[in-house]
Amino acid sequence: SLGFDRSGTRFGERYRLERRLGVGGMGEVYLAHHEALGVVRALKVLRATVAPEIRPLERLRREARTLAAVNHPNVVTVHDLESANGELALVMEFVAGETLQTHVLRSGSLPPSVVAPLLDGIAAGLDAIHAAGILHRDLKPSNVLLAPAANRELIPRIVDFGIARPISDAEQLTAPQFVLGTPAYMSPEQAAALPLDQRADVFSLTCVVAFMLSGCTPSTPRGSSPDLSSWPYASTWSESICSVLRAGFQRFHEDRPSSGGELARLFRDALAVDEATESREISPRRSHREQVVAPITEVIAREPQVQGWTRWATWYLVAGAGVFVGFLLSLLY
Repeated sequence: SLGFDRSGTRFGERYRLERRLGVGGMGEVYLAHHEALGVVRALKVLRATVAPEIRPLERLRREARTLAAVNHPNVVTVHDLESANGELALVMEFVAGETLQTHVLRSGSLPPSVVAPLLDGIAAGLDAIHAAGILHRDLKPSNVLLAPAANRELIPRIVDFGIARPISDAEQLTAPQFVLGTPAYMSPEQAAALPLDQRADVFSLTCVVAFMLSGCTPSTPRGSSPDLSSWPYASTWSESICSVLRAGFQRFHEDRPSSGGELARLFRDALAVDEATESREISPRRSHREQVVAPITEVIAREPQVQGWTRWATWYLVAGAGVFVGFLLSLLY
C-alpha cells in the first residue's frame, strides 16, 4: 500500500511538500519547496508502517552520513537532516528526471552502444561509494535516476542508500540471517546472509546491465546466478557481451570483476570487438561490388590503342589532301 499522500502539507517550518515522487520500503520521497530560500529539494520521510526491528531512524541517519561522505557527479547529493514533530527527513538535491527503470520500460530494450555510457556513469558512482567504504546493497534500475544534461545526454545518479552499510560491517543494523534487498538484483551471498564485499554490488550492477539490454527482469532462483537465456532478446546478444555478463554473474564473488569500473571496461572492450567484427563482415561485400567496374590499369592500357588509330588516320587525311591540292595546281599551270 502507498499509504497516506502528504502532498500539500508542511514538514516543519521550512518545507512545503508539493507532490510525492516515489515510495520505497522504508520511506516516501517528496518534491519539497524551501520557502525561505525559494529552492526545491527532495525530502525522504520515513513511513509510519515501517517495522521497528528494521531500526528506521538509525538507518535514515546512516543514509545521511553515507551520502555526505560521497561527493561524485553520479551519486545524488545530500543537504541536511530535517527534524519536525518527532519525525526525521533526509533533505537531498532534486533530480529532474525519470528512473532508469521507467526509462527502459517506456523506451524498450537498449542497444549496447546506448548501454555503455550509462554503465560507465553508474559504475563510476558505485566505485566512488566503495572508495568511501560503503556497500549499497540495493542497486537496481529504480534506484538510478537519469538527469538530462545540456547536450541531451542522460547522466545516471545513484540514489536510495536506505540499506547501505560500511564494508567493514562495524555498524550492522540488521539481525543475523535477516536479509534486506531486492531478490531479483541480489547476489547469491547476499541472499544467503553471508559476509559481503563490493563484488556483491558488482553482481547487482550486472543485473542492471542485463535489464537495460533486455527491458525486463527475470525471475532468478534465490542464491544462484541468473540464466542468460531467461532474458528476452538474449539470443541477439553477441558472445562478447554474453561473456561480460557471465563474468559479472559468477556465483562466487572472487570470480567476478573486482569493481564497477572493471565491469564497464570489459563491456566497452566487448563492444569494440563487435564493432570491429561488423566492419570486417561489411568490407568483403563492398570489394566484391567494386570488382564489377574494370580496373583503372586496364582502362589506361586500352587508351593508347584508340589514340594511336586516331593519330594515323589524321596523317592519312592530311597527306591525301596534299596530293589532291598538288594535282589541281598542275592542271592550272
